[in-house]
Amino acid sequence: MRLRLKIAYDGRPHAGWQSQSCGNTVQDILAAAIERVAKCQVPVHGSGRTDAGVHALGQIAHFDAPAGISMNPVNWFEIPATDLDRAKAFYEYVLGVNLTLQDFGPLKMAWFPN
Repeated sequence: MRLRLKIAYDGRPHAGWQSQSCGNTVQDILAAAIERVAKCQVPVHGSGRTDAGVHALGQIAHFDAPAGISMNPVNWFEIPATDLDRAKAFYEYVLGVNLTLQDFGPLKMAWFPN
């Protein structure tokens, strides 16, 4: 299954979109995150490129989910947690972002910033 991503990022700490040997590009970081979930290398394809330090608000990219992995895209990005505050702190540290907590009735979720 091909999964389409619409991504936004602050480009200041990155060396642009396209993969480079330094590994500090948006494409490299996104591919590494998908690899952690898929347990194998998964090529990520962008619809365009940015230079070092350039931000994006709606850049489109895609990747093909490997065979044998759940085809439900929600399974790729939804990570259940019994201790949401601890999980939030962990993912903020690992990903270097601030997550927003929101209540949805009986559900409490952490969201990536827009």
